[in-house]
Amino acid sequence: MRPIRHLLPITLILFTTVRTALAQVQVNPQVGLLSQTLQGDPNNGDYKGNAGWQAGLDVRLGRRLYFQPGLHIGRQATVVQMQVPLLLDTFLVENDLVRTVLKAKALVGFNLVHKDGFKLRLNAGPSYDLLLSVDNSNEDIAWNRDDLTAGSFNLDAGLGLDIWFVTVEGGVSAGLSKVLADGGLNDLYDDPRNLTWYASAGIVLGRSMR
Repeated sequence: MRPIRHLLPITLILFTTVRTALAQVQVNPQVGLLSQTLQGDPNNGDYKGNAGWQAGLDVRLGRRLYFQPGLHIGRQATVVQMQVPLLLDTFLVENDLVRTVLKAKALVGFNLVHKDGFKLRLNAGPSYDLLLSVDNSNEDIAWNRDDLTAGSFNLDAGLGLDIWFVTVEGGVSAGLSKVLADGGLNDLYDDPRNLTWYASAGIVLGRSMR
């Protein structure tokens, strides 16, 4: 009986430690909409944001201050318009630049309001969009994967709200690296960078201790 009595405090400490660690981990599956345009003005043209979507998973590690890595897949669409000279006149051509990307995030978050059943969250940090594919809605402006860089580094910032296990968030992702590969297209479109606004909704699994 004596060895068992000695093991009880150790077992209790281990159980409490594991329980506390697990209580500080939250998993946040989510889906959302986004609108992506490009920073900078192309020569004789314009960019406009178009509707896209994303879905993925964030993990929150910590309490009021936490680390928030995430992995998301999304479809980003930007309307690109160009004025093309035709003899003495010009005409407008347009195409949706549609990209499928895998976004990896490494954000730091802080709960501005930190109560049971209600949290107002702020997060910010770097992300990276890995380009998976490029699609064209028409052939007026033809795009292919070689016209774009392999990926883009971004700086993300968001504001979120948790009510019990339901969570919503909105924010912006500003590109830090160029979208188009070096060459003719990059020169023509004046070296643009991504600018993405997003809104998402999801659920929070797990409990963060105070």
